[in-house]
Amino acid sequence: MAFLRALPNLTVVCPADAAEVRAALAAILKIDGPVYLRLGKKGEPVVHQEPPALVIGRGLTVREGNDVCLLGLGNMVAPSLEAAALLQARGVSAKVVSMHTVKPLDDELLGDVLNRFAVVAVVEEHSRIGGLGSAVAEWAAAQPSRTKARLLSLGTPDLFLPESGSQKYLRKRFGLTPDAIADAVACSYQAEKKA
Repeated sequence: MAFLRALPNLTVVCPADAAEVRAALAAILKIDGPVYLRLGKKGEPVVHQEPPALVIGRGLTVREGNDVCLLGLGNMVAPSLEAAALLQARGVSAKVVSMHTVKPLDDELLGDVLNRFAVVAVVEEHSRIGGLGSAVAEWAAAQPSRTKARLLSLGTPDLFLPESGSQKYLRKRFGLTPDAIADAVACSYQAEKKA
């Protein structure tokens, strides 16, 4: 996705579930310019019980929280919600946002969460290089006065994997299961509290 983010006037959208896909398609039809729509496989878990009020370039809060924030991209929103429930059981309150638009980024939301939360984790089924995590890190680096949070990028590493497997297997291999996400966020949160 890195080369896509570099293209001028290109909108990059990656919805979380079927409801977001429908809302995103309606919004995309109103855009005067090129759009890249990235979809997960068929049958993604339901995130929204009702049609979301999706606006291109604005994240959708799907769970409120006070301690940490998980910015989920596409099909990683549902595992982020599961991770938030696991964190809640550990006494860590997690906000979860569906960051369905990679470009343009939600400047207002990023300014809020990176200033308000101890830890902000970007969770994506994509390389940590050139994806949403990179975009958020670039945004934060350009605006240090608006950034207090420890930023985590949870995605796939930059390596060639000489094996294949199911989505479930690969998520486990790369630490993108709800348990692994919760562990990484809880570890960073505890480190931040001690700092």
